[in-house]
Amino acid sequence: MQPFLAEYPAIRLEIVVDDSVQDLVSGRFDAGIHVGQRIQRDMTALRLSDDFRMLTVASPAYLRRHRAPAKPEELHQHNCIRYRLPWNGVIQPWIYDRGRKQTEVTVEGSLIVNDLDLQLHAALDGVGVAYMAEPLAAPYLAQGALVTMLEQWTGTLPGVYLYYPSRRQPPVPLRVFLEFIKKWRKRAAGR
Repeated sequence: MQPFLAEYPAIRLEIVVDDSVQDLVSGRFDAGIHVGQRIQRDMTALRLSDDFRMLTVASPAYLRRHRAPAKPEELHQHNCIRYRLPWNGVIQPWIYDRGRKQTEVTVEGSLIVNDLDLQLHAALDGVGVAYMAEPLAAPYLAQGALVTMLEQWTGTLPGVYLYYPSRRQPPVPLRVFLEFIKKWRKRAAGR
């Protein structure tokens, strides 16, 4: 947001954080952002990020008390911090790919959250093992506050998309924002 607001100081952004699926039009929103292309009909989607690698992480303190799993099936021996998807109430599956083999593990644990920040902080506090997107975990991995496990087993989460009504004339601030995002993506990709 900082580069956009610096370049267009006259445009005012209002950001509402809500992981549930909202009707943009009835909610009087110009656009929304979701992981994956979970969008309503009659919407246009603009990719904001590439797909994410999903990582299995825990704090060093947790791993001092529990031996790290060597394969996904060993997660049954751990306290896993589960994430309930806010838009449909389903607990996020832990899906792993290794070559052509895919494994889905139904994990158990003493904590279920519906907020990624809560999941992250529970993992940092040593509550248990978490399955999260690499960009969320990366700063804490670099600091040594989290450790990855099952590195040869990875999962993937669809990238982030901005979506907006497919009307012919979006409001001027939204058009400016969309053009800025397209240029920003090209610069980020080195094109």
